[in-house]
Amino acid sequence: MPIDLPNPEAYTVAPSAGFVPDRLGVRRVSIDVDRTTGAYRTSLTPCPATADTWGPQDAPEVVSPDLAAELMAAPDSAEKLAALTALQRIASDLVTVAGFVLSLRQ
Repeated sequence: MPIDLPNPEAYTVAPSAGFVPDRLGVRRVSIDVDRTTGAYRTSLTPCPATADTWGPQDAPEVVSPDLAAELMAAPDSAEKLAALTALQRIASDLVTVAGFVLSLRQ
């Protein structure tokens, strides 16, 4: 699902014939919780997008060996708070989704 960004030009590839990106989409996300440390190792593939269409080419992959630590080390801002809050929701929401999917398999 494409997301709006205030500065999508920093993440986009050059426009191609008939396609001018105006937002960043995240096309692939991988989250691995380390059993020992609890660190969220993450990898995501940004992709330029419009409101209706993925771009023709992905932006470079973004990897974090410990997403929570990386967010905590960032300067305090409203965006940092929003990212940390979203990370908490992701952790909780994935458990909810996984529980429901597992119940469908029984």
